[in-house]
Amino acid sequence: MTQLNQTITAYLTVALVSLRRWLGTSRRGERGSVTLEHLIWAIVIIAVVAIAAAAITAAINRRTDLLN
Repeated sequence: MTQLNQTITAYLTVALVSLRRWLGTSRRGERGSVTLEHLIWAIVIIAVVAIAAAAITAAINRRTDLLN
């Protein structure tokens, strides 16, 4: 393994361990979890609407190009 690979692996390992530790401590206190859940759902819904709007816009543009 090269030095770069070892460095990247070390940083990723530290990041993963830190993330697991942070998630473990944040689960102890359930305070604010409803707000976070609502925020996640809002982001998902906005993403779905944006994808649908892009698909509809692309379909309309294709059809108008056919008319021209």
